[in-house]
Amino acid sequence: MFYAQLNEANICIGISDLWQEVENPLLVPLEDWDITLLGKKYQAGSWEDLPSAENMSTFLSTEEIIMQTLADIEIYSLKAEQERQLLAQQLTDIELSLLQRGESNV
Repeated sequence: MFYAQLNEANICIGISDLWQEVENPLLVPLEDWDITLLGKKYQAGSWEDLPSAENMSTFLSTEEIIMQTLADIEIYSLKAEQERQLLAQQLTDIELSLLQRGESNV
């Protein structure tokens, strides 16, 4: 799922591709990856262009956007790994429980 990342002034400072739906007032759902929204203001459900000076003062550099996106990917990757480990542990617990039930029926 694609999201526009807003700063406290509702200006798009980044685009994220998240693996699950997120509800956050600073994340606006998008239909696709749209970097043309960077530097635009989100207001009343639509995107507005800003005057150049205001746009430049709130716009992150390309390097900052890339670094933030990489950090987001790393966080979600770690969360996904934790969920995989939890599921594996739950599966192991179920298998052990089934084996114990089978042994007690013998």
